Amino acid sequence: MKQKDRGRRHQIPPEGVYTATWIPYGYRYDPNSTALVMIDTEVADYVRFIFHQYLEGISLTQICKQLNEQGAPNPALRKRQLGQKDRLGKDTERWNAPSLNQILFNPMYVGDWILSGRVWDAVYLYSGEPAPSGIQLPTVEENHHEALVSRDDMKRASLKYLQDRSLRTSRKQAVRQNATNQTHFSIGSVLRCGECGRAMHKNEIFTGDGTSFIAYTCSSFSLQQASKCASRFYRLDEILTSVQPLVSAERKEALKYLDMVSGESKSVQYTRVENFLQRQIDQAVDSVRKNLSAFRRLKARYNGKKLSEAEYLEGQQKIEEENRISERQVMAALIQIRKFRATCSETNNWITLYSSISEQPDFSADPELFKQIIERIDLYPDKPPVITLARMEEKEDFLKTLYMPIRTRHLTYEDTSSDPTVSEDSEESCENEETPLDNPFQTTPIKED
Repeated sequence: MKQKDRGRRHQIPPEGVYTATWIPYGYRYDPNSTALVMIDTEVADYVRFIFHQYLEGISLTQICKQLNEQGAPNPALRKRQLGQKDRLGKDTERWNAPSLNQILFNPMYVGDWILSGRVWDAVYLYSGEPAPSGIQLPTVEENHHEALVSRDDMKRASLKYLQDRSLRTSRKQAVRQNATNQTHFSIGSVLRCGECGRAMHKNEIFTGDGTSFIAYTCSSFSLQQASKCASRFYRLDEILTSVQPLVSAERKEALKYLDMVSGESKSVQYTRVENFLQRQIDQAVDSVRKNLSAFRRLKARYNGKKLSEAEYLEGQQKIEEENRISERQVMAALIQIRKFRATCSETNNWITLYSSISEQPDFSADPELFKQIIERIDLYPDKPPVITLARMEEKEDFLKTLYMPIRTRHLTYEDTSSDPTVSEDSEESCENEETPLDNPFQTTPIKED
């Protein structure tokens, strides 16, 4: 009674006779031989050709193509030619990669007969590499019959197969990880169609080799109705490539201004503006002191009977009005220098964001960083995307404050009228008004490289 080997698909009689149905390609059943097998001379050269081409680095797909072009019968067709029944029952005459795998690692081709175990595990037996946990090496009877290939060729083929399989596995893992990152990475909230302004939808596109990539298309596109605009599919990797140089340039500029406003030795421009604002405060305080002195002199003249009561009241009212204007000037100057120091510092939101990113940020691994940096991307089919970076308002406010026009002439209480809005106008002029061209004291802000 035949015993079934769980590790193999064929059955082995108790006597150890190798059944003719499972004689591999390149051999024939020979009942007159002690080994019961003999070389099939009509196809033996094809077996040697397969090993030679594989060791030369030719892929299994190309070897199959070459065998089909040569008209070599595949294993299923050869069994039918020999009057044997094909176990798979496939009526095909073309070669494929699985049939080559059954040839490359079969111990029969080096003259060994497999007693137990799986043919596939023989690759560890001949390569000399340690078998993974749970795999038991097959038991073979060496020099059982005439070999078609040398043991050295079998060892080289086994080593090459293990190396190729390890490379394929690592590539699949990389593709799988990349697909996972792209699947979880969505930037649809910042993408807009440049033609119609609609949001962009995320799509996973599968290719013929089993890989996939992420692409975005206009939300007006559907399978039932074509898009009303000419917007096409935009690949995620192409979008990230267009963003990278812009972010790198912004990072470089942020680091430059960070050096200007941080540390003990600040830049010339920063020191110049800070000194100017400090002088504004000092002059406003001097105006308050002058008003107090003027009021004391006025009161002394009134007590000395040098002024009438009407003149004293009139002078007192004028000084009080000037004093209120000077006090507003002091508060405006204090607010302005506080705003300058808060805006032009290393804690500025624009500087903090762009100076903290790496030189080559990996947006696919950190989508939240991408959403913080990019405010909006408008995609067009016929021109590069228009990218709007985040924190540009803070950047504009920073540069406007750092390079504010500086005037050497400052308002005092003697230059102001009774209009209580003079102090606000003086503050606004420091930020927004340009110095007249005919002003001989005009100064130009210093911009450092």
